[in-house]
Amino acid sequence: MREHLAISLAVLGLGCSTPSSLPSGSTGADARGASSSSPAVDAEVAVVFRRIDDRRVEASLSCAIPEDGVLTLAAAESWGGVAPCGEEIRDLRWVDADGAAWSTARPDPHRWRLEGPPGSVARAVWTLSTPDERLAPDWGDQYRPIVTPDLFHAIGAVALVSPEHLDDDAPVRISLRFDGFRGEALSSFSRGPGPHVVELPFDRFRHAVFLAGDVRVHEREIRGAPLVVGLHGSRWAFRDGQFVDLVERIVRAERAFFADWDHPAYLVSLVPIGADADLSFRFGGTGLTESFALFMAPGATLAPGTIGAAGVRRLLAHECFHHWNGIDIGREDPEEEAYWFSEGFTDFYARRILHREGLESLDGTVRSLNRSIREYWTSPARAAPNGEIVGGFWTDEALKDLPYRRGDLVALVVDQAIREASRGARSLDDLMRSLHAAAVADGARVSTASLLAEFERWTSPATAAHLRDVVVHGATIELPARIDEPPSVRTTRPWGAFELGFDVEASRAARAVTGVRPGSAAAAAGLRDGMPLHGLTAYWNDVEKPVEIDVEIGGEVRRLRYLPVRDPIEIPAYRPVEAAP
Repeated sequence: MREHLAISLAVLGLGCSTPSSLPSGSTGADARGASSSSPAVDAEVAVVFRRIDDRRVEASLSCAIPEDGVLTLAAAESWGGVAPCGEEIRDLRWVDADGAAWSTARPDPHRWRLEGPPGSVARAVWTLSTPDERLAPDWGDQYRPIVTPDLFHAIGAVALVSPEHLDDDAPVRISLRFDGFRGEALSSFSRGPGPHVVELPFDRFRHAVFLAGDVRVHEREIRGAPLVVGLHGSRWAFRDGQFVDLVERIVRAERAFFADWDHPAYLVSLVPIGADADLSFRFGGTGLTESFALFMAPGATLAPGTIGAAGVRRLLAHECFHHWNGIDIGREDPEEEAYWFSEGFTDFYARRILHREGLESLDGTVRSLNRSIREYWTSPARAAPNGEIVGGFWTDEALKDLPYRRGDLVALVVDQAIREASRGARSLDDLMRSLHAAAVADGARVSTASLLAEFERWTSPATAAHLRDVVVHGATIELPARIDEPPSVRTTRPWGAFELGFDVEASRAARAVTGVRPGSAAAAAGLRDGMPLHGLTAYWNDVEKPVEIDVEIGGEVRRLRYLPVRDPIEIPAYRPVEAAP
């Protein structure tokens, strides 16, 4: 899951293709890994979302009381920065099959306990709503339930409670129904009001998105399996088919990467969050079971060549890839201990797959890599050990970003080391497919220790020892002198604070250079006070793009070029080449 801030001069729109129907039946397994040949289900659970009024949705969960006569339901203590999640579960109460209330206890803020006859069915009912101060959801609230007159949107990890007696890995028969909603009803497993029945562990069911109301639904088919896109909001600026086309292209490419076409359905939802974008906008999302939920500020752009379009493509590629790295390839607890792999390697493959698919140029791909290197090199948390990330990921912005940057560069090192060790016969691609196959076959979860052991097996003890120092202890990573994909060689690049080196406003007003700072990059390039000014091209706050300034020197107009950096330091970077030597 990730949020991004992009700068752009354009606005965004969103569109849709002709809707077609998804199965809305009441039997069968709609979720990956659960089919008629699955192990016998451990229990049966019914989940219902019912619209009460414009501001409230009633959620309910029914299941049998276990043999010890005690049924405990639990909300997540925290998820995606929402804490405590139990605050979103309002007024939970128990009723029996006849609707009579049962007495309950609440041993802590995220648990509810009921005692009753073993085998009898109990139903927990609670309310999901959006407080007045969150009626226009903004960043930080996107994972909380959204209940407005025209939309219900909920991430199950926050909005649902879970029976504690259910085994995390054992399949459960779960019935899902939407009642009283106008418009469409969608979930990671279904389309339509239902009831729908899925068989999978309840934790995977809860790790899903549920939405209903004014939602435009569009379906494409990928190798016989439906790709469903659900879009809410009318203030998007791009055409209906543009977004759906992009999603389809990325999902198809990533399924092809794993040769993994065994999908019953895949859902992408898009909901507007925050104020309209102007010169800047935010977007973010989270990968879920057979789906991901995407949020963007109205005004984001998909126009080719814009920063916003590139950012949205990368976010889509990142979140879709989480279906394999993060969902199928699960992590041992605590999850944050392996975020450098689930987030950083996913960033690495988002960039790689976009380049292979022709959605990003070689220069753009290398710029993206160099940006990741720069953010890693200048991070105030760069030397933080992995244990510090586990404790501070959700509270410290530098620690939150570090697993993405550190893992991205670890992936780069591992990829090149595998290529060199195998003389080009294998790459990180092969290791990722191997990890995925093992996870699907036996449900094995990865940890930092297991991944480092795999790196040693695929590369060398020396490489694995260095990466252990980087990941576990916070040592600075050693980047390869060349990489085969994208074909590039390592160099260095100056980096520091942005500074034009002269007074641009005064110079424009006087039509002559004014206020050149001694010792600046502008002065080093030959810029002097009093030179007649004929033209200026500069990218504000971008120290990687040179300033080009046309000035008159000795009666002749000349163009001076320099990087607008104050007190630069040299950091590693890559330069693309036709074929790395």
